[in-house]
Amino acid sequence: MKKLLIILSVVIVAIILFVVLRKDSIKEKDNFAIGQALVSSVNVSFEESFPLGVRVNVIGDLPDTCTTLGDVVQNRDKDTGNFIVSIETKRPLDAVCEMALTPFDTSFILEGTTGLAKGTYNVVVNGVNATFTFQVDNFISDIDTIK
Repeated sequence: MKKLLIILSVVIVAIILFVVLRKDSIKEKDNFAIGQALVSSVNVSFEESFPLGVRVNVIGDLPDTCTTLGDVVQNRDKDTGNFIVSIETKRPLDAVCEMALTPFDTSFILEGTTGLAKGTYNVVVNGVNATFTFQVDNFISDIDTIK
């Protein structure tokens, strides 16, 4: 009986924490305007590893001094094979900001490149294209392939 009471107490506390944290998360999203970063150039380079890691460097501008970079969302288009990347921005709704383009330079590792066959691939970041080419298959052995 005592163990059941302890387990029940832990479950209740977990539920309360979940509800409170979720409410804070929703409240935070409500306080920001989410947008798309203005991208001017995309460059691709390779990490010194094998299988090769693909690093994407993005240069662009934020629309004002209060806007910051948000989430980087990566997907792969099944029809075209293109890597589609969206760089979001966050801006506080109640902020008074100087309306001046603010440059940014960010980079990230492109997901889903291990196991790709040799060839040329396209990356589209907020509408701006870049390509990269694997000169050899990007996997260690036939067992490692994700074809």
